Amino acid sequence: MQMRDSHVFERIRKHPMAQGSAIVVALLLLSLITGFSQIKTEGLGWQEANYKPMLDAVVAGTAPAPDQYRVLTDQVVVAACRVAETVGLPRPVGLTFVAIRLLQNITLFALAYCFYRALGLRRYPIVIGLSALAWGMTQSNYGSTLAFDASTDIIFYLFAALALLHQRYYALIPITVLAALNRETALLLPLMAGAYALCGIAPRSKELLRIAAASLVLFGVVQLALHLYFGPRDWEIHPTGATPGLSMLRYNLGSDAAWGHVAGTLGLVPLLALVTWRQWHPLLRPLCWAVVPVWFLGHLLCAPLDQSRVLLLPMVLVFVPGMLCGLSALPDSRDGREVAP
Repeated sequence: MQMRDSHVFERIRKHPMAQGSAIVVALLLLSLITGFSQIKTEGLGWQEANYKPMLDAVVAGTAPAPDQYRVLTDQVVVAACRVAETVGLPRPVGLTFVAIRLLQNITLFALAYCFYRALGLRRYPIVIGLSALAWGMTQSNYGSTLAFDASTDIIFYLFAALALLHQRYYALIPITVLAALNRETALLLPLMAGAYALCGIAPRSKELLRIAAASLVLFGVVQLALHLYFGPRDWEIHPTGATPGLSMLRYNLGSDAAWGHVAGTLGLVPLLALVTWRQWHPLLRPLCWAVVPVWFLGHLLCAPLDQSRVLLLPMVLVFVPGMLCGLSALPDSRDGREVAP
């Protein structure tokens, strides 16, 4: 049996089409597993009863801050629900939610795979890394809506990272504009491009720096336009009464639920990544400096971390590929050589 299994894996290794098919199956399975967990944790009925009114409020212009200024994905989801209702699909809202969540997960895992391959990582370790990411995604759904806009945010960041790697710098401008319509966290997109330009390793760094500056200005214009159009809004208050600032910081630092869910979502991946900092692909270091400290500090002050899905972006963008870079640099136990990417 063991020899037969080894022959099967050897055939897959030698045939590109078989490798590609195996990767597609793996990505689909991870998307389904995480999607099932994300929907099942609070239940589809709960999402229909609680999340759909939040989306409707954004579309109607009656939502609190910051939700009211996060219009792109919410508008698309509500429009899709209306189409499903118009064509008479059974349980149209729930079916739309499931379809969009699966589509987002497939896109996210596919882009992450492409990003990690572009970093020079091998297929097998990538699947291991994506499995670790999927585990974190299944542990990050406590008390949370499906948060379609947060998944869209991660997708935009992965597109931007690929644009940087492939030197498609001008693509950062439309990515930033769309991401700014989606969430205010798009602020870090031009910052990470600027960090890459300033670190001294980016090709055509002066051009990239100009594009990063233009993207930052456009982000500010989009956010200003949204705030002027919808006007000032009271900030959404957490059920515990915590509000952004020191109140939220005290809640996060003193909450057993926050510590537990953050640990479940991140696991040992950040530690395993950071101890191999020297082996990281050069792009990952400026991305880390530009994104990770601001992201963690901002969410410590502004978001309840028991809903630990907010920490998935640094996992996807920095920690998982950083860990895989360290894994790929480990010496081969058979002959002491480093494992080739």
